[in-house]
Amino acid sequence: MQRIKLFESFSTEEHEIQKVYENWFNKNQSLISRLYAINEADEYGNEEEETLDWLDDETLSSGEMAALERDLQVISKSQLAALYLKALGQHEFGDPERLRGRRRREELIREDVYVTGIPGIENFCSEDYSTGRLFIGPSALSDAIGLESLGTTTRTVNKFRLLMDGEVGGRYDEVVYKKIIDAFNYLSNRSVEVIQNIAAESIQDADEFTMHRSRLKETGISKADSLVIGKSMYTMFKDFFNTPFFKKDVCKIQNIVVRKIGETKRLPADQLLTCYKNYLIDQKMLDRFHWCDLYKKSDYGVY
Repeated sequence: MQRIKLFESFSTEEHEIQKVYENWFNKNQSLISRLYAINEADEYGNEEEETLDWLDDETLSSGEMAALERDLQVISKSQLAALYLKALGQHEFGDPERLRGRRRREELIREDVYVTGIPGIENFCSEDYSTGRLFIGPSALSDAIGLESLGTTTRTVNKFRLLMDGEVGGRYDEVVYKKIIDAFNYLSNRSVEVIQNIAAESIQDADEFTMHRSRLKETGISKADSLVIGKSMYTMFKDFFNTPFFKKDVCKIQNIVVRKIGETKRLPADQLLTCYKNYLIDQKMLDRFHWCDLYKKSDYGVY
């Protein structure tokens, strides 16, 4: 006979899970900052070369016509509006000395306050589970607005930011084209809400446009990052294991830990389990007190 969990017991268990998780989160801030930085923060230091000219929606330059003939993408007004909002947040809330490198989670959230407000973009965003606030990296933003080149995203944001900083002609390493200047002149005289509505026209279906996010996942996780993930899972595992409510049930606790870390990193369960197992092997702790081989779909929603 199938076992059906009572609502009362489910609520009590979820309450206990959240209590242990919050305690773990509060006492492991240094480790959690390293965990958050994996993959997502790396995107902000990765910029590509881009040589395409830009268009407004009506008239194509000779360079843009040539790009279309080579089946290369040309940017639209609504896409420009989204990238303008990304640049505006960086300009108003970012540290100029840190914009090309790693930043803390709270910095990324502040910088993205305008772009994450675009209607419909939330399905592409990452969420800080301690605050519920959103942020979005270049790969996810490129997918969100349907840009096929990651370089188009990063460099157009840079161009807008140069204009906001008063560098009208750009720099020797970053030329600002007339079409970017025209877009800047138009958007800088509109409210954030109006610009967000313009940008909303470019938002794609999150399930269909996954090119850049898939590529980011395919790059894999370094051994050092894998150990950070594994250590995060181990510290959380210990907290659950030492909580009487969970009765030292290794398999149940392992499932819970995979689910909670998965909510933070959005990595598949099998990849998280590999990171955890590798960490246990590295620390010579792979035994029945720390690892369960009977991993399967469970009551906890983990796959």
